[in-house]
Amino acid sequence: MEQYFQNTAPPKKLPTNKVQRLAKVKILEFMGFSDDMEQIDKIIAEKTSHLAKITEQIPDIFEEITQALEDTSFVLPQYSRLQDRIGAAIKKEDKRLIQAVKLALVNQKKTRSSLDALLKKGDVFYAITALKFDAKSFQTKEMTAELDKLTLCHSIYYFSITFLPTLGLSRGMIDYYADLLHLYTADKLDLLPKETAYLYMICYIHHRYERVMNNITQGFAYYVDKYQGDSETYAKNTLHVEMPLEKRQTEIGTLMQIFTNKKIMKLPGEKIEAAAFKVMPEEDIVSVSDQLIHGAKHKKLEEKKQEWNYHKNNIQGIIINLRPVFLAIDFTGNKELKPAIQSH
Repeated sequence: MEQYFQNTAPPKKLPTNKVQRLAKVKILEFMGFSDDMEQIDKIIAEKTSHLAKITEQIPDIFEEITQALEDTSFVLPQYSRLQDRIGAAIKKEDKRLIQAVKLALVNQKKTRSSLDALLKKGDVFYAITALKFDAKSFQTKEMTAELDKLTLCHSIYYFSITFLPTLGLSRGMIDYYADLLHLYTADKLDLLPKETAYLYMICYIHHRYERVMNNITQGFAYYVDKYQGDSETYAKNTLHVEMPLEKRQTEIGTLMQIFTNKKIMKLPGEKIEAAAFKVMPEEDIVSVSDQLIHGAKHKKLEEKKQEWNYHKNNIQGIIINLRPVFLAIDFTGNKELKPAIQSH
């Protein structure tokens, strides 16, 4: 009063509630705002319901709601009221998700069984705990563990592909629910409502399955490169040891001398042949000459032959390490490349 109404005497008594209300209504009308709490609660509920599918950040939700109320010319309610309405809307969203999970799993016995299996304790860890560990190498034991994870999560992952889009959640919220799994031990997950725990696991496995599959794909590439490299080394070492032409250098040189020996060349053809075959049998001459004429091609064929010999001898390693990861990978092809493949 002293600052804004310096020449006005203060009232002897405060205005009644009715007068205060009338003054408030006039101010709101003058400013073009409304304090209709029914409409305000409706806006808060609708906005929060939408935002709860996009973000878990309460400050962001609060900011969006205050902006929405300002844009629609409604006054901001008391903080406690706003807090209660936001809390109620978030609880409603949680109930919606729980009901959606419950309904979606009604006819998904295999998926539900897989989810329950993740909460069972093994020899050392719960299955869900073991799922959180990455493979440390491409050794047989580590790759077998990755394949076990894939088998356990297979039905859950393919269920998540069709189920999660129906929830209307943003990628950020799916990531948020997946990250919650790191905050809960298996014991604590068991204390949550069943469908809530299922939701967290479904979101987690939706991302985790792809990571495990990536590990297996890398393991497949590792063993393909390893066995191919080992086969090439084996082929080179084998051919280096055999050196068939080098062993026959003396015979080849002696054969060539026949054609420069004038005494032998004066003999009849049959005797020249006999002299040559005495140095090297006819079939060996054919083989050696073929190697000399087609040396590079022959060497390449021999290398390939020895490489396949290595793979044949390494069949146990292929069965144990390569075959399981190969069968686990879902390969896809490009139809546009089909003509090029058929031409070869």
